Amino acid sequence: MKTRTITGVCYVAVFIGLVVLKWLVPDWGAIGFDVLFCAIAVLGCFELIRACKVFTGPQKVVTFFYCAAAIPLYAVLAYLRDPAGLVPQYAPVFASLILFGLCAIVAAFSFVASFDKASMSSLGYTFLAMIYCGVLPLCLSALNHIGDNSVFAIIFIFVEVMFTDSCAYLLGMALHKKFPRKMAPRVSPNKTLVGGIGGLIGAVAGGVVCYYAFSYWLGALTYSWSFPAVATMILFSVVMGFIVQLGDLFESAIKRKCGIKDMGKLLPGHGGVLDRFDSMLFVSPVVYLMFFLLTLFI
Repeated sequence: MKTRTITGVCYVAVFIGLVVLKWLVPDWGAIGFDVLFCAIAVLGCFELIRACKVFTGPQKVVTFFYCAAAIPLYAVLAYLRDPAGLVPQYAPVFASLILFGLCAIVAAFSFVASFDKASMSSLGYTFLAMIYCGVLPLCLSALNHIGDNSVFAIIFIFVEVMFTDSCAYLLGMALHKKFPRKMAPRVSPNKTLVGGIGGLIGAVAGGVVCYYAFSYWLGALTYSWSFPAVATMILFSVVMGFIVQLGDLFESAIKRKCGIKDMGKLLPGHGGVLDRFDSMLFVSPVVYLMFFLLTLFI
């Protein structure tokens, strides 16, 4: 627990430092998070390939290439966007889709060219790695460049994951003897159903904190007290809490199938990169969609 706490404190300190950099340097401060998310993509890809042990050489190359190139491509085009239209508003998204399509074609070609060595499992894990370690971190980078609300969006995703995980752990530890029913016993024997409920409660609490902080930031406190707004916030927070815990269970399922305890040892007390950021990766598309719509309509 001591090692885990020290690593957690360092992680929070780095996160706060990147938020401050992004806040103080609006034009280029986002590059700090781009570097972090790209590192998560590359290191996570390495962990997944090492754990699964089914990839052929060409499949490793194309997977690493996509995970390493997706975020830099998106970030460069996002920085180059301008009102004159030389780089269109949606160019980063279109370029990312094209890159994924090209890498998918190369993966399909390598499956045919290395037919004797490759398998359907290796092809499936190739696409899984490209999505899990490439597309989902890319959603975090897209959130980093979403516009005026990007700082708050990143804070929101961090707070939701932290509140969900913490409340699930605390309530599960406090009540697991009285309510021992497991959430997914074959995947994660230590996670109880009551802990999962605690995670949903934590997600709602985190959503409340962020929602009213964001309302204060926008100067929309009067609207934020209306019943439809509060009900929408609670519903969205419950969905967030569910997805955060699903991400954690998905990661546990992969480790069970691979017969390992942790994806890596890079983060002492937490395991590997995917062990720490699995929930954040899973929830990133949902938060991106939320703040993208917010950017359009507010």
